[in-house]
Amino acid sequence: MNALQITRLDDPNAALEVVKQVVEQFVLPTLSEEGKETFPVTLAKNMPVMFSDANVEIFGMQTDQGLAGYIAVGRKTHIHHLFVRADQQQKGIGRMLIDFVEQRSRASNIPQLTVRASLNAVPFYEKCGFETTADTQEINGIKFQPMQKPLQS
Repeated sequence: MNALQITRLDDPNAALEVVKQVVEQFVLPTLSEEGKETFPVTLAKNMPVMFSDANVEIFGMQTDQGLAGYIAVGRKTHIHHLFVRADQQQKGIGRMLIDFVEQRSRASNIPQLTVRASLNAVPFYEKCGFETTADTQEINGIKFQPMQKPLQS
């Protein structure tokens, strides 16, 4: 991996390709049967909506091999998505995307970032300084962990 660049991402199909691989390998195994049915459908339905929402900023990490991952943040306060291709994980890409969003949020005096983390992603978010804010929750068979990270200047 040579050149890394974070840019605005406006291609939902490129993002969806990253998501499909990551979800299949890491997320679906953690879900109930209901979650395994509803999560992919909900994701596919919400992806175009998220990309057309003026309140959501989406940034991709581009490498020489293409899109390695992306992060989607609503109102600079809530992480809707953070996905990194499996073959690009453990290379600091997720952390770089989080750091990038944190800097933008701090510059706008946002007091904290929140996320509904997939259960498999909780250790990653903890390493990035996020803390759990409530018990694990479940909606339509999809379990997630509410988390937040205070942003202090």
